[in-house]
Amino acid sequence: MRIESGPARVVFSGQASTFGGNELTLILELPEDDLAVRLAFDQTPDGEPRVETTATNTGWLLTCTNLDAPDGRGSADPVLLGEVADDLLFLHFRVFRPADTADRVVWFTFFRARKGAVGWRSIG
Repeated sequence: MRIESGPARVVFSGQASTFGGNELTLILELPEDDLAVRLAFDQTPDGEPRVETTATNTGWLLTCTNLDAPDGRGSADPVLLGEVADDLLFLHFRVFRPADTADRVVWFTFFRARKGAVGWRSIG
């Protein structure tokens, strides 16, 4: 099966739940190399939702703070993860927190698109 959306191809999508409120690591296995995206969850008293992105040796750490809304919170647009040859990799995600548990449910989709198809221009 092949799934496409506009200029992008869906590489992988799914849903996963955290175990005991722990972090969730999504490892995208690509022919070129694996790419890991780790989602960590936090809450602060200010209640403002935000996502902080940190590069790691194998991909990205996304620290998701106050993404506790019952209708979910996540990326408004697909997040650029990196380049692979003439393609770009993106992640689109939404985090839900069922009731008053420590766990989160994450819906996610990884996309791969040709740079030229999305108007990509390299910086520098």
